[in-house]
Amino acid sequence: MALRLIFWTALLSLALGYHWRYGKPAPSQPVPQIEVQAAKPFVFNNGSRRDDEPAPPASPAAQPKRVAKTAEPAPGTLRKCAMGKEVSYTSMNCPSGFTNTQITGGTINVVDGPAPALREQANDAGS
Repeated sequence: MALRLIFWTALLSLALGYHWRYGKPAPSQPVPQIEVQAAKPFVFNNGSRRDDEPAPPASPAAQPKRVAKTAEPAPGTLRKCAMGKEVSYTSMNCPSGFTNTQITGGTINVVDGPAPALREQANDAGS
């Protein structure tokens, strides 16, 4: 008798739970209308130019001046090697395909390598 009571109570609980969860109609809500706008053009401004200043003209004088390869700087001096838009700075001769370009303006910090004793220790540790 007790088992029958537990069975019918569980069945009634499941039926009421199902009705509670799925028996109600879903509330109808209006579908929101989304207004699509055209994308605005992107304007780059990192604060380096003022709005009232016109952009500087791109003139041939603004291009980097190239020095003939015959005028090689003294050994150990800093060299600017350029090939198209690629630029590298070195204290050795420019790689093949690169031209030796004049260094103009700006500041270049040259960092010395490690002391000779540290190089030897690094070589010993790597072996």
